[in-house]
Amino acid sequence: MRTAIIILGVLVRKQRKTWRMRTAIIILGVLVLTGSLVMAGGDEVNKTWTDTIKVSGDLRLRYQGVSEETKPDRTLLRLRARVGAEADVNERVKAGVMLATGSADPTGENQTLTDGFSHKTISLSLAYVDCLLWKDLNAVGGKIKNPFINVSDLIWDTDVNPEGIALKAKYGNENLQIMGNAGSFWVTERATDADTRLYAGQLAAKCKRGSFELTVGASYYTYDNLEGYGLLDPERVNNAYGNTAADQVSGVTTSKVYTMGYNMAECFAEAAVVTKIPIRLFAQCVINTDADNNDTGYAAGLGLGKLKDPGSYELGYSFIRLEKDAVLGALTDGDRWGGGTDGQCNKFSVKYQIAKGLQAGAAYYMSEKTISDEARQHDYDRIQFDLLASF
Repeated sequence: MRTAIIILGVLVRKQRKTWRMRTAIIILGVLVLTGSLVMAGGDEVNKTWTDTIKVSGDLRLRYQGVSEETKPDRTLLRLRARVGAEADVNERVKAGVMLATGSADPTGENQTLTDGFSHKTISLSLAYVDCLLWKDLNAVGGKIKNPFINVSDLIWDTDVNPEGIALKAKYGNENLQIMGNAGSFWVTERATDADTRLYAGQLAAKCKRGSFELTVGASYYTYDNLEGYGLLDPERVNNAYGNTAADQVSGVTTSKVYTMGYNMAECFAEAAVVTKIPIRLFAQCVINTDADNNDTGYAAGLGLGKLKDPGSYELGYSFIRLEKDAVLGALTDGDRWGGGTDGQCNKFSVKYQIAKGLQAGAAYYMSEKTISDEARQHDYDRIQFDLLASF
């Protein structure tokens, strides 16, 4: 599997310049098509706003305990509140927005309850336009939901919403479906220097036979203008989240910059048996083809049950190991070992549907942190208890 991923990465890297030109052409074409579709939708029968707008949201309360060697234990009470709306602009075009608690951290919408009953921050989590270009081909632009298939949070935290444009396509029938996703995203815009951009492509197939489902796929993510540039989030300027970084001195200011690129080849598989008690198995591997060592991450796990009616449940277990420079640490899961790369984790989870729109859950992360340095490697444990109300 590792050899196949390396070969995929090398082949794709050779086509990067061509891809950039193709990406620009695709974006231009999508914009032209989108404009024509919006104009074409103007003749449909007038509807009231209640017919065209769907509002949804959720509120999660979380009690969290963290135990890390070398640091005092912590307990926190946190909340996450989200509310969003999606509207049918016409038969082919939808637009949506979502507001959520949290700070500028791309991997988290949690808000810790602290600071003397102060008011909490609300930010723009989603703002997008989704256009149906042709049958099962969609273009989505703005601050969008992650368009890629993710069998785990090995590469992406579930709260990360990329910014740019994506194409999503699928073809087939209920027994065999081919899916393709591609995107061009702005990561960091700079007024006096080159922008950091992410280009990505993914191809997957889903096969269904009776109660058995199998999904397999591969992806490639390539970042432009990341090596030698500052860390992603200006609020965390000296936090590389596990990645290799170096000090850069400018006058009296010292900041950190990435010392290598991140061009990541991924393959994944997910199998499910859809019976009275559903069973799910998954495996995933990623390699950073720009790194010379500490370049690999992998995940495997299983799930039992599925939340649906009151009294239903889900049980889960997963193991994840993520070496120091396997993926971009600022955008991977923010819970296990405190976020970022350079760790490994056993995760146990349970969820229970109490009533319609109300569920409880618990998760335990048993992790080891800083695995690239045996002398500094240490334990990191986290436990979470959740109560989630959704509407």
